[in-house]
Amino acid sequence: MIMDAKLVLADGQAVTAASAHDTTNVIDFGAYGDPAYPLTAVVRVDTTATSSGSATVSFGLATSADNSAYVVLWASAAVPVASLAKGYEITVPVPTGMKRYCKGVITVGTAALTAGKFDLFLVPAAQTNKANV
Repeated sequence: MIMDAKLVLADGQAVTAASAHDTTNVIDFGAYGDPAYPLTAVVRVDTTATSSGSATVSFGLATSADNSAYVVLWASAAVPVASLAKGYEITVPVPTGMKRYCKGVITVGTAALTAGKFDLFLVPAAQTNKANV
């Protein structure tokens, strides 16, 4: 999969507290908003997530015209911590309606994580030959 460094929202971002966490990076699509070509959002577990409780994690994409008031355009279902092993991946087409700025949101629910790092990035097409990864 070909990645563009300017389309990386989170690269091994550690989150633990049971709350919503913004990704480290924000993408600026320019004044016109929606990307010029279709993109796919990829969420990947970089380091296996663990919890002393029954934690869940959900992922989302949020957009804003002014880089301050964000609206969530897409959010995954809550994924149980037991499923969040290194390499676990979610892919979804980036929805239309994207304004100038885009960020990711990683939400830890139910209980805190004791470990876990996540990647979130946008690509023109998701990798399909998973056996070779």
